[in-house]
Amino acid sequence: MTGKLPPPDAFAAVAELAPVSFNQIVTGFTWPVLIAAITGLAAALRRLWLWDSKDFPAALLLVLAWFSGAAILLFTFRYQRFLILLGPPVALLAGLGISALSAMTPRPALRPVVTAGLSLLLIAGITLNAVTMVRNNRPQLNTAWVTVLDHLSQITPENAILIGWWNTGHWITYWARRTTVVDGASLRNPRIHDIGRLLATAKTGSLDKLVNQAACGGQSDCHRPVYLLTSDDLLYEFGWMISGFWQAKRAAIVDKLTAKTVPAGAPAELLAAARKIHTPLERSLFAAPSAKIWSTHWSPCRVTNDNSYNCPLNVVSKNGWLIERLIVPAGRVGEARLVLRGHADSTPRQLKPSMMRLATQDRLIDVKLDDSTNNPGVLLDIVHKRVFLGTPAMLRSLAARLVLLDGLYDHDRFERVISAVTVDGRRVSAWRVIRKQSRGPRSGVQPQDE
Repeated sequence: MTGKLPPPDAFAAVAELAPVSFNQIVTGFTWPVLIAAITGLAAALRRLWLWDSKDFPAALLLVLAWFSGAAILLFTFRYQRFLILLGPPVALLAGLGISALSAMTPRPALRPVVTAGLSLLLIAGITLNAVTMVRNNRPQLNTAWVTVLDHLSQITPENAILIGWWNTGHWITYWARRTTVVDGASLRNPRIHDIGRLLATAKTGSLDKLVNQAACGGQSDCHRPVYLLTSDDLLYEFGWMISGFWQAKRAAIVDKLTAKTVPAGAPAELLAAARKIHTPLERSLFAAPSAKIWSTHWSPCRVTNDNSYNCPLNVVSKNGWLIERLIVPAGRVGEARLVLRGHADSTPRQLKPSMMRLATQDRLIDVKLDDSTNNPGVLLDIVHKRVFLGTPAMLRSLAARLVLLDGLYDHDRFERVISAVTVDGRRVSAWRVIRKQSRGPRSGVQPQDE
């Protein structure tokens, strides 16, 4: 495969490029608004049917054309950007529908009251819905982030570089008053890919190079202090995994098929899977198959008298299977198995994990079980008796070692200078990056909790 390979798009899963379903359309507009808009659409079509050549309805035709074009784009491509485009004509048609409904009121004196009442009902409903959606989906600057960033503004040198994922960039700039790498305005900045590669790395041998690339864009004379910010929210963010585990050749297969060109030398199974890709998010997940987790938090394990592990999971996979538990026989890690159950299947089934990563008191041990499959990998914390499911690459990543394992196995390269915990138990941490070529005295700042 020749030619320039496509870079990752960290924004394929967020904002205007995210796929949208019919339920999301209804939830976004609310049923009262949609009913009013349908009524307005019927009134508009009736107005066109009774069109008098002396009164050309130019504005009405413009609204209908706008509505039709946005609806066609939305249901053809299913992007949220077209849902936003559909908003104004739906609002105008809803207003026309309210006017039509009030005109049906038998007493003319009550028509202004009916119009005002219906308008307030629709505005209040969609406002409450919008506030709820924003509250549930926005990045939340909580007291833990403020505590960490304010502390960094006091203890870090003025020339320090703070590396965080893109959606925390503006917070870093405002609260820490330090240089950051990317923020919400960095739509096509290649440094997003560099940060993803840093968070996804499994090896410390190339750490200095990755840190230098993420912090300074690869400048050879970059010796400024670097701090890395992590939070439990990374377990819910697929953007860094897509950027970090990106396989450009797989993305190129999708692009060539979209351009009606069959890529030479591509395996038949990859071609078959690529032909099913329809959205940017699907393309990104195809190009980064390791960007996948099953768990969103640790699950506790019960250790039996014979030292076997029985870990209830109750994790639902995307294909509908319920992963009930992990069972690890005493002294036989190679026989570990996941117990699964289907929707209409009362008989449990067993699945061998692709790998087991054991977190012991002083080191990490990887045990390959069946790495020829796409089965979940298992991170088993022997010390704290807990388990987490993800792809093997994700479980080996720097993000997993810092967020899930608190940097226990990377203390020679990352010094946690402060951490704070939110009211719902999510931890935010700041790590001083210790580079081999410029190791200095440790700062002596102890981690602290809010």
